[in-house]
Amino acid sequence: MENIQLWPYGDDVLLMRWKGSGTRPEPAIVEEVDAWARRIRAAGIPGVQQVFPAFDSLAVIYDPLRLSYEQLAARIRQLDRQKPPEPETTVPVLEVPVVYGGEYGPDLPAVAQACSLTEDEVVAIHTGKLYKVWMIGFLSGFPYAGALDERLVLPRKSSPSLSVRAGSVAIAGNLTGIYPLSSPGGWHIIGWTPWTIFDWRRDPPALFQAGSRIRFRAISPSEIDLHRDGPSAG
Repeated sequence: MENIQLWPYGDDVLLMRWKGSGTRPEPAIVEEVDAWARRIRAAGIPGVQQVFPAFDSLAVIYDPLRLSYEQLAARIRQLDRQKPPEPETTVPVLEVPVVYGGEYGPDLPAVAQACSLTEDEVVAIHTGKLYKVWMIGFLSGFPYAGALDERLVLPRKSSPSLSVRAGSVAIAGNLTGIYPLSSPGGWHIIGWTPWTIFDWRRDPPALFQAGSRIRFRAISPSEIDLHRDGPSAG
């Protein structure tokens, strides 16, 4: 655990943070965080309620009436000697339908130009990878998925959009994501999906969770109504 720091984060959270992470998410660290999340969940530590992974940190929510921070930290250090459970191999791939470009992806031309690609090449590269959701954040149900092909890696927009439509598919850094709700945003909008990404009436409300696998599929505007009902796992 030489590269991991532990400290209390409020009265009921132990925060694990990885040292040496860069300015953008690093797949190796993300996978290590995921392994630790599996290890802690499998340990069944009495008093631990939830575990939330992020790019370079892991929040462990616990009941302070059942164990102290010091007891939890000691138990976690003991787990360092244990091999984490293997990752789930039966996680379905969610194939997200996306209308790229035009009014649905207003930043696609600028992305293509910045990357010295055609718009069709951007779409082909974006749809050509299988992505893993590394964390949920920013907005309820917003999936931060990676890693984006290096040919599409761009910094966030210099001037954020004041309003981004719910369902907008976007890229920034080495990440791709989907806006679950309408909000301001600084990512490059290259498309839109008719799926409802977050619905508080649904159980669970969020369509994705950390560890979900995503593949994007290009559709035409005429196919939008065929996909409004949501996903079928493949």
